[in-house]
Amino acid sequence: MKIIILSVTKYKEKDAIINAVSEAGYISLTAKGILDPKCKNHELNNILSIVDVDFIEGDYKYPIIKRNKILVSPIDMNSNYYLMSSLMLLSESTLHLLEESEYHKMYQSLYDAIVTLKNGENYLKVCLIYLARIITLAGYQLEFNHCVYCGSKENIVSFSFAEGGFICKNCASEDTENDLTPKQLKLLRATFLVKDYKIPNNIFNQEDGLYLLIKYGHFIEDGLGYSLNSIKLLTK
Repeated sequence: MKIIILSVTKYKEKDAIINAVSEAGYISLTAKGILDPKCKNHELNNILSIVDVDFIEGDYKYPIIKRNKILVSPIDMNSNYYLMSSLMLLSESTLHLLEESEYHKMYQSLYDAIVTLKNGENYLKVCLIYLARIITLAGYQLEFNHCVYCGSKENIVSFSFAEGGFICKNCASEDTENDLTPKQLKLLRATFLVKDYKIPNNIFNQEDGLYLLIKYGHFIEDGLGYSLNSIKLLTK
């Protein structure tokens, strides 16, 4: 079974409970000895590793891993602060913004995000797109193709999570939030609509990416009731 490790919790002296997601759903497994740096399976102690595992089921609290093969390990000697914080965001948002029964619905997106980061893609692009997919799965069907009020595709000047999407100049009022530039509106649209983790460089820059990440964090705190600590790490 292929799994993605979401968290590792100490269990006894050198053992750990691995909480992971597969295409089939959420699973917890006992990993013997992985907290011992000398253990050959010590690499299982890295979150968001993609692993092929076999396990033993029986009269145990959790099935016990008997064989594993690391398929993708996102953490290596060259990992930097932003990569580590991005991995934390992927894990934290999955664990805390979704129900356990929904984790598997993000399996392929999470898999692709890990591989994309591993391959050196800009961390902000990956984080923004992953959060956009989490927000969508959490039930927010936002409109990015036309004004939510009149349906116009022209003169889009604002976006509102509360109102459900884009707002045009004619429908905007004095109370309409107007804190995004035209380029930021295009970037926001791309993060929700792209099929992969590639955002064209002509609509992306670090400053805009950071601004949107903060905006997403505020919405997630207000709308989903959780403050992502990893966003604070990435934007400090």
